[in-house]
Amino acid sequence: MNDDVCQSIDTIRLFRYKTSMSLQRALSGVMLAVILAGCSAPLPIIEAPTATPSANLTPSQTPTPTATPTPTPTPTPLPAAQLASADHALWYGDYDLALEEYKTALEAGADEEIAGNALFGIGRIHYVKGDYPAALESLRRIEAEYPDSSANPMGFFLLGQVYQGLKRYDDAAAAFDRYLTLSPGKIDSYAQELRGDALYAAGQYDGAVEAYQTAKEASHLGDDSSLDIKVGQVYLDAGNYQAAIETFTSIYTETSNDYTRADADLLSGRAYLAIDDLASANDRFIDAVVNFPRAYSSYAALVYLIQNGVPVNDFYRGLVDYYAGQYQPALAALDRYLWTTPDHDGTALHYKALTLIALEDYNGAILAWDSLIEGYPENRYWATAWDEKAFILWADLHLYEQAAQTLLDFVARAPSSEQAPDSLYEAARIYERADLLEEAANTWERLIDEYPASAKAIRGLFFAGISRYRLGDLPGAKVAFQRSLLLAEAPEDQAAAALWVGKIQQADGDPQAAQVSWRQAADYDPTGYYSERALELLLPREPFSPPVTIDLGMDLPAEKAAAAAWLKTTFALPAELDLNSLGSLTSDSRMVRGETFWKLGLFDKARSEFEDLRQELDSDPANLFRLVSYLYDLGLFRSAILGSRQILTLAHMDDAGTLKAPAYFNHLRFGPYYRDLVLPAAQEEDLDPLLIFSLMRQESMFEGFIQSDVGARGLMQIMPATGDGIAANMGWPPGYTSDDLYRPVVSVRLGAHYLAQQLDYLDGSLYAALAAYNGGPGNALAWFDLAGSDPDLFLEVVRIQQTRDYIMRIFEIYAFYRQFYDRTP
Repeated sequence: MNDDVCQSIDTIRLFRYKTSMSLQRALSGVMLAVILAGCSAPLPIIEAPTATPSANLTPSQTPTPTATPTPTPTPTPLPAAQLASADHALWYGDYDLALEEYKTALEAGADEEIAGNALFGIGRIHYVKGDYPAALESLRRIEAEYPDSSANPMGFFLLGQVYQGLKRYDDAAAAFDRYLTLSPGKIDSYAQELRGDALYAAGQYDGAVEAYQTAKEASHLGDDSSLDIKVGQVYLDAGNYQAAIETFTSIYTETSNDYTRADADLLSGRAYLAIDDLASANDRFIDAVVNFPRAYSSYAALVYLIQNGVPVNDFYRGLVDYYAGQYQPALAALDRYLWTTPDHDGTALHYKALTLIALEDYNGAILAWDSLIEGYPENRYWATAWDEKAFILWADLHLYEQAAQTLLDFVARAPSSEQAPDSLYEAARIYERADLLEEAANTWERLIDEYPASAKAIRGLFFAGISRYRLGDLPGAKVAFQRSLLLAEAPEDQAAAALWVGKIQQADGDPQAAQVSWRQAADYDPTGYYSERALELLLPREPFSPPVTIDLGMDLPAEKAAAAAWLKTTFALPAELDLNSLGSLTSDSRMVRGETFWKLGLFDKARSEFEDLRQELDSDPANLFRLVSYLYDLGLFRSAILGSRQILTLAHMDDAGTLKAPAYFNHLRFGPYYRDLVLPAAQEEDLDPLLIFSLMRQESMFEGFIQSDVGARGLMQIMPATGDGIAANMGWPPGYTSDDLYRPVVSVRLGAHYLAQQLDYLDGSLYAALAAYNGGPGNALAWFDLAGSDPDLFLEVVRIQQTRDYIMRIFEIYAFYRQFYDRTP
């Protein structure tokens, strides 16, 4: 979810540079009920659940759950059940409940294994909440009272982390050392690295180097450059400058990463300074500035050079300042360079324009682009200059016609350029943004005539039809759509054109012809957005209409057995092959590390290990099946989903074909994960639970611990600023911080509340509410005003491609969920 700032041009610029009828509230507002006992989502170190009941949902009554056959559970001793319940609550981020359950299990007089793990869970909660003294008290008790429990080694690892937080570095190093003694051969590399960090912070330099070297020798993912950098830093701080220089030189030579090379330049330069070899130091600093201007280490090198009067080429100085966000110094340096270097090649004008944009001097940026355009047609940024100038004109200065004309002038000047079709397409989009729909349609139609081989040609013709439809020119729109249908080769494009031909036929009073077109659209791209939407028009049914009856029940053990039998037949595997165990995967170092990281709560690291293994197994259906089942039971749902789809891909199943795949794979791929959080939130906010599952799958694929590139967090991918506003509006949870967004128990409720808010704000239009969730309420309202109550038109006027794709993808996901869980008679 993006903040409402997405309605600003800054968000469009971010996307640029970094690479719906209303909801049926009466139906979705019914009371949702399922029997939650035995149907919780799988949790770490907890056996996966089996069956759940179904709920009959009707608009007129509160549903009465009906039973789905469930295997008879094996009785579980109370302390063990409480420990499992506590693990469940901790996984969901319900710290208060988890703490209560751990304490209950501990006080029940349970055996050493349960008691030790209960204390470890208590320590984890205190650590996550930042209560280090309480964490120390619990973790120390494990060694003192339950030294033979499996939690004892983990307790020492967590003790090391707690001591690090307390800056008690000697104690941290000792704790990590104790962990390595008690649990060798698992995550030795990472534990040794942490031990090295602690020793380094404690000033024990020899021990730190030894720990880092040992970490390099132990099995681990990735290269050793970060460890080598740490070794060099220790040598540098310890005064062993020659060893530091040799280390950084070796890093520079061996790595292919520019940012690592810049780090090595900076640090080796500092080592040379320490031995008064100013010439060598300056060489390293200049190398960083000239060759790696994007790296922040290069900015630190530049600062040293400037402060000490070392001459630096103003062009490179300007680049480094620009990438470091120092825009005024960058502009001054680039201007000096342009003034003193009359025979420059024009590249400095490109960076000057970018710098002026950052300073919000848009007219100045246009002048710089114009200078590049008119004076340097051979420059590699010449075509870019036209595009950037047009962008400033419409996005920042709101001069839409000038912006579009700029792109049309480029096409006229360089008709054979690879960028010409894209420029023509974007010129039409700018006209459309300005509500100059006739000009937009004419420009889009030029694409198919002048650049028929372009990837944008069919889409341009389609959008020409949309523009003519909006103008009320139904005959002209129909011609565009029919032409698009005739020329399109991609099933998605064919389905889109056929759907809109049907809409025009319906508007023309020919419902029978519309039905034929929609049936045609439905057949082109089964499970694709336009085909699924055409099926709804045939019923007819409004988009995202919730089912009357939802059955979330499944018997996964039985489904898994059936899937295993299918796998053996499909891939000609031996009948006697055991697919219920991990087999040889048990001893794979990534499996060992991944499981260990997971138990320690280091989920990102665990995911990296498991994903590396999963990708290696992409052509091995038997082991992939084993891994998928294990990851599902563990709770790493995203990897289980991707692995399940890959198995079906190996079986040559397209998206439509997967509907006939064994139920096990589809229940994993589109599982009702976190249902005991989703169902109450759906009831509280008057939402369809299948919609929340669909949104969550699109946002995070059910990984609660992730953060996106732009900072969105958790299952529902809420931006921190947005989360602050939602939590304030709800008055919950107490003591909220943005880190709470990683807690599923918080994320699901806040995300559902925010979606419901957008529905209320946008007159119940779910397409618009989803657009607001992804692209900001301001944008969504503008698009809603253009499209009115027509969800199909709303989608086509969404002007941020990411948001348009987002709505379509959630619609497709929802269709799968409906396929698997709708039990409406």
